[in-house]
Formats: sequence, C-alpha cells, structure tokens
Amino acid sequence: MRTILMIYLTEKLRMKDEEAADWYHEFIALCYATPLLGALIADVFWGKFMTILVLSLVYCCGNGVMALTSVGKWFTAGETEEEGLVSYTPQIWGPLLGLHLIALGTGGIKPCVSSFGGDQFMSSEGARVQRYFSMFYFSINAGSTIATLLTPELRSMPCMGESTCFPAAFGVPAFFMVLAVTVFVLASRWYVRIPPLGNPIVDVAKVTWTMYFGKEDPEQVYGEKKVSETKQLYRVLAIFIRSPSSGRSSSSRGVAGSCRQAG
Repeated sequence: MRTILMIYLTEKLRMKDEEAADWYHEFIALCYATPLLGALIADVFWGKFMTILVLSLVYCCGNGVMALTSVGKWFTAGETEEEGLVSYTPQIWGPLLGLHLIALGTGGIKPCVSSFGGDQFMSSEGARVQRYFSMFYFSINAGSTIATLLTPELRSMPCMGESTCFPAAFGVPAFFMVLAVTVFVLASRWYVRIPPLGNPIVDVAKVTWTMYFGKEDPEQVYGEKKVSETKQLYRVLAIFIRSPSSGRSSSSRGVAGSCRQAG
C-alpha cells in the first residue's frame, strides 16, 4: 500500500505535497511505534494468540475502510473529468481513519506473529525452528515484492467509471488479509498457547527492590531463574554504561600522548 499511498493522497484526495508527506510519515511512524503496544498487550494482558486475532481484525477493518471509502461516488467530496472519465475525490475522513487502523493492526501483530510461530515447536526441534523462520521471512519478502509490483497495476486500470481503480488496489490486500485471518482461526484448535507472562519491566523492578531493600530472600519470592536473569541484565547494562566512558578515556589518553610526542 505504501507504493501508491502518496499518489492516492496527492492525486485522489487533492492534498498538497507538504500535507500528504505529513500524513504519510505519521502513518509510517505509527507502524513502527505500535509494535511496542502490541508486545505489551501480548505479554501482560491477552497473550500472543488473542493479540494477533484482535489486532488482525483491526487491520482488516482498516483495509476495508480504505477500500470502501476510495469509491469516490459513494463518499464523494467533489469530482473532475479526466480523459472522458469522471474522477471523484473521496472525503478525507475515510482514508485517515483507515490508515490509523492499519497502523495499529500491522504494528500490533508484528512482534507477536513470528514468536507465536516459534512457540509451536519444542526446544529440541532446533532444525525445524530454523526452517520455519527461513520460510516465514521468505514469505514476507515474497509477498511484499508481489504487492509492490501488483498494486500499481491495479491502481492504473480504469474501473467504476473512473480513470483509476484505488478500490481494487486497496481491496485486494483487504481480501487476502481476511483470508489469512480465517485460516488462522480455523487452525486455532491445534495451536500451543502460552499465557501472558506479565510485564518484564515491572518484574525487574520488583526483583531489584527485593534484592536491595526487601527483607525476604528474592529467590524464595520470585524464583532462582528470575533473580539470575535480573542479575545478568544488570551485568549487560554495566558493560554498555562503562563502554562510552572507557572509549572517551582511551581517546583522551591517545590525544594527550600525541600532544606530548608533538611537543
């Protein structure tokens, strides 16, 4: 959809280039920000399966809104004539609503899909897990390539009395998304579903407080594994905290040595 989004905003919705660029970059930024929300919802509240299902339905709704509201004769805000064909200008509220729903849906499921697939394997099935991730990322890249090539072709053909066909360009991805969600739901009886494990940030804060200020043994309260992982986290953080200062000290020593040699 990104392939034709700027064209849709400027040519179909008649936005100025600056306004269209603002909306485009806001959409991209939301797509990259909402994975944080999706991961939080999956870890703390719903689990991966329900997060994928609910936010995939949001994604489908967003695609559907984009496709339906791009039918200018249904939601028209004006019209012009191009090469003997009428070109309707859709109302702006529909595409903007659709874009925000898509950003929430696609970003929300992004951190959950691949890891949910990995949950279906035993820890001893390393070769199968590696094969799964190879196929998973190949499918994503192949689908993206096909969509990048196909979407502009769908847009450029005339339909519904107009010189372009944005409803088909947005509607075909909507159809395949609905199909994917349907298959996902039909196969749900065979899935391994791991319940939400809680917020890791809150868990680290609780373990840390008990380690340094609590009266009880943290391993008895939270378990040896969680305490050990918290300590490992702080060791890694200590490396990153020391590295910049060490680098500056080395640089300072190097500069000072060069000055002494020059003197």
